[in-house]
Amino acid sequence: MSRKPVSTKAKAPNDDTKVHLYDNGSIRTALDDSLVQLLGSIYKEDHTYSNLRLVFGLLCSGVAGYAYLFTGTYPKSRDALLICCSVYYLISLIWTLFSRYIECDIIFKGQVALKSGKYEDFCVSTNLGQYDTKYVVRLETAAGNFSHVIDISSVISESGKLLESQFFPRLQPLFAKWRPLP
Repeated sequence: MSRKPVSTKAKAPNDDTKVHLYDNGSIRTALDDSLVQLLGSIYKEDHTYSNLRLVFGLLCSGVAGYAYLFTGTYPKSRDALLICCSVYYLISLIWTLFSRYIECDIIFKGQVALKSGKYEDFCVSTNLGQYDTKYVVRLETAAGNFSHVIDISSVISESGKLLESQFFPRLQPLFAKWRPLP
């Protein structure tokens, strides 16, 4: 299977995204979405984690559907329902542990084409504390781990608009440590 190279044109900044100024969850979501759109326009995205989440959800739904459609009266079907409930909670536990300890704060998992024709994997994760103004972007690559801190007051206007035209250039130092953004 051949892979098509991703366009080297970066997404144009959009300064129309509105956020709630005192809600760090809303701010982080807007920053994460903007960062994912930028990276997705430059690099090839690896959908492994989202596909695993879909598989976990499908398995849970299948077990729940089987338990619901299982024919038989309650006293006879008690063991089957007990097994279905146990399997459902086990899959849910695995899904939760996967999300908590493996996926963590990863917002983008991608690949970059090398001159040799091979691809290098990388992950981008972010963090913004509840009452913090420092948005931390971490880049994990085979070459090493890099992080960069962006003050959110410099990328969000007083009216609550996310200024992507200010946000994107502030990401350049992070990627310059690894591979500069085009």
